[in-house]
Amino acid sequence: MNIGFYVNSIANEQEFNNIANEISKHNLKDANIFYNEIGKINVPLTCGLFHCADMWSFEGTLVVNSVNNLVKAKNIVNKFKIVYYYGLEPKINVLQMLGSYANADDIICNGADKQKEFKRLTNVDVGFVSENYSDIFNLECLQ
Repeated sequence: MNIGFYVNSIANEQEFNNIANEISKHNLKDANIFYNEIGKINVPLTCGLFHCADMWSFEGTLVVNSVNNLVKAKNIVNKFKIVYYYGLEPKINVLQMLGSYANADDIICNGADKQKEFKRLTNVDVGFVSENYSDIFNLECLQ
């Protein structure tokens, strides 16, 4: 399983640590984290860490954490499956999300409350739920 995570900034310590811990916990050897903005890294990494400019060479499943990153990833011509992780953005532009979520191959919601919110906004049922990346690799959409 070649999996990548596309985050806005690795300076968001909590999110970055959650991803790194899940990768380490599952002992993945083919995982990567892509970022827009660099920051301090306080956790040992067992995966690749690349600026988003290097995403053009990635193949596999890419988990994106924001609508803006979803749009950027979709504009890259490559062989990867995009999974939109809804509910991680502190503030979301609902109209932009409504116009963009269909570009994702699958959607994961950040907990049951975000799953209900996504259903209310889009009238789309999402079957994949993970709280802050916890056990995300057990979800069928990432297999």
